[in-house]
Amino acid sequence: MSQATCRSRDRRLRLPGLLLLCFSLQIFSVAASQVFYTTSNDAGDNQLIRFRSGSDGVMVEAGRFATGGLGTGRNLQAAGSIAVSQDRQWLLAVNAGSDQISAFRLGAHGPQLTAVRDSGGKQPLSIAVSGRRVYVLNSGSDNVASFRLTAAGRLEPLADGTVRPLSSAEARATSLGVTADGRYLVVAERGVNRLATYAIGPNGVLAQSAQITETVAKSPYALSFLGKTIYSVFAGQGPEQSAVGAYRVDRRGGLVSLGSPLFSGQTAACWSALSARRRLLYAANAGSHTLTGVRLREQGQPIMLEPDGISVDTGPNNHPRDMTFSRDGKTLAVILSGEHAMGLYRVGIGGHLELQQTVTGLPDAPAGLVSE
Repeated sequence: MSQATCRSRDRRLRLPGLLLLCFSLQIFSVAASQVFYTTSNDAGDNQLIRFRSGSDGVMVEAGRFATGGLGTGRNLQAAGSIAVSQDRQWLLAVNAGSDQISAFRLGAHGPQLTAVRDSGGKQPLSIAVSGRRVYVLNSGSDNVASFRLTAAGRLEPLADGTVRPLSSAEARATSLGVTADGRYLVVAERGVNRLATYAIGPNGVLAQSAQITETVAKSPYALSFLGKTIYSVFAGQGPEQSAVGAYRVDRRGGLVSLGSPLFSGQTAACWSALSARRRLLYAANAGSHTLTGVRLREQGQPIMLEPDGISVDTGPNNHPRDMTFSRDGKTLAVILSGEHAMGLYRVGIGGHLELQQTVTGLPDAPAGLVSE
């Protein structure tokens, strides 16, 4: 065989490999693209704000979209003001200033507003979606309202059991969420140190009343869910009282604790983010301007990543608030209120956090943070 023939054959053999390499790089670039959403919570015009990373990995603002409602212009004392459906096709947001909720269809061309309607009460602060069911915490009227999300993106009250009261007029509830199996809705009632659990019927209707769990740690705030386990972070009622608690639903529909709360020695843990892939949970301690990392055992119990409870110190004038993981669990995004910014942290081996980028230009009082 001639040398020229060998070279020609060699080029033919290498061409598929090069094509495969190009294709792999293309897939990696698309997979690496990240999208996050928050709301402006502006009292004059609440807007959904979209952030997207480019091919260079740099996150930038990528559009603002009117929710059709109003914010409050003040930091909401709540977690979960935005929610994304499990299929990533829908986004729900609260408009706390106008007592409304909004639905958006998510797609390649950005979010499209499909519905704006009354929240079923006063001052909606937190929203959750499970399948086609949407649940809204109305803190101002101490109730939970239930809706059905139609295929067209409309929000319709459930025919029966649309509104259920919280356990107390002093509840000062901050968040709600649905268990992974869709059978229970849990509400964090900060004002009375309770977690209220409502059974969900096959048609999405909530039980008439909730099973009440009195908490050892004080001021339950944000909720996260992993398999059969429910996690609550606790703000506490004084310095160095931040905690994380783990629970499971018992046969009566109430919650049973998986052990004593894990106290971090930090202050005012009001927000949290959980990665099921990494089995990691982080709490945002607004009072001590720190993030606390926790590893989640297979049995559900949390273990502190750092002995002093400090995975990151965000700075004395930079109080961390709403937070979320990217879909792949490799990035933790955190609202930093002091800088009017969003911090993007790479989640390394063992849960170590490294600040990769700070996205500036956020509004004065943004509410909620989710990934697409």
